[in-house]
Amino acid sequence: MTMYVLKPVNEAQKDRLRNSGVAFNKWGNGVLVDGEYAYQTALRTLDATANEVQTRDTSENYREMVLTFGERARAAGELLRARDQWLGRPTHSDDGLPEFPETRRPYRRQTFTPTPSRGRERGDANDPREISRQNYIDACAARFDKVRAQATAYGMPMLAEVKAQGAQHVEVVRVAEFATAAQEPDALRQRFEAELERIYSLEKVRDVRVMPGTLLVYTNDLVAVDESGRRYEIGRFMISIQLKGRDAGVRWFNSTRRVDAAGRKGMNAPYVYADGNPSNDEILVTMMDMIGRCELASLVDVAIQYIETVDANNPLTEFLDSWPQSRRFGGMFMD
Repeated sequence: MTMYVLKPVNEAQKDRLRNSGVAFNKWGNGVLVDGEYAYQTALRTLDATANEVQTRDTSENYREMVLTFGERARAAGELLRARDQWLGRPTHSDDGLPEFPETRRPYRRQTFTPTPSRGRERGDANDPREISRQNYIDACAARFDKVRAQATAYGMPMLAEVKAQGAQHVEVVRVAEFATAAQEPDALRQRFEAELERIYSLEKVRDVRVMPGTLLVYTNDLVAVDESGRRYEIGRFMISIQLKGRDAGVRWFNSTRRVDAAGRKGMNAPYVYADGNPSNDEILVTMMDMIGRCELASLVDVAIQYIETVDANNPLTEFLDSWPQSRRFGGMFMD
């Protein structure tokens, strides 16, 4: 499946992609989407057309596309630019991306009338300390954005390499597991069918779909219970399992609700980000081994437990109450 790098895409446009259900990874000043369907959905959501540019590394399985935005996107850019000019912030281009002519912005020149310090309040636009403070904040924000963009541009190719190694790991485990059964296709087929039956028998699984290279598992409502017994309704999930270990192997997508928590938008679960990836990388190592050994029923069971288990040592547990609390307790509804 081909991956697409779409540039440029700003934070507001990323929010629109999340709200449209487009899974993506950040890539420099753009995003990386997986597959033709996600690519076309992203173009429709952003009201954009795309032109392909030649990448420096042709060995990577992705196509780099430069976006041209339609009238709606340009109108949004005009509104952002007018707002920022009024507020004295860095201006925005037509595509809605901020323009920083320099890493450090020049101080704004404003006139003010000195007032007695006793009556001066924080937030007064004429206060020289407030002007200096705002200039410092703006300069730090510009520098942070530049560092973040550089780190993303450096880290995303490494992430793609790690994912590729994950797929190689699955292949090695699978070869070792099924080496003796290589000449018995019927036995392999029967084993896979038996795994599917075990998945269907799991209490919280309502449907299973098999696609080329992918297993989609649909769950009933999943509930997380904390140490005090409070129950939180996380929602129903589609669990995507890549049978060849691509794309980190397993992803979780909440079909009931997305929640803004921990400073992140559209989280699928307390420990699952908007793109379906878990916050705990260690669980993926275990799951990769299960995919390689074709222990799919156990894998689904672990994936469900990951959503329903509250980890007191995970900092994201602090935001568990961002999900609605269940009124059901011990089979009864509580007032």
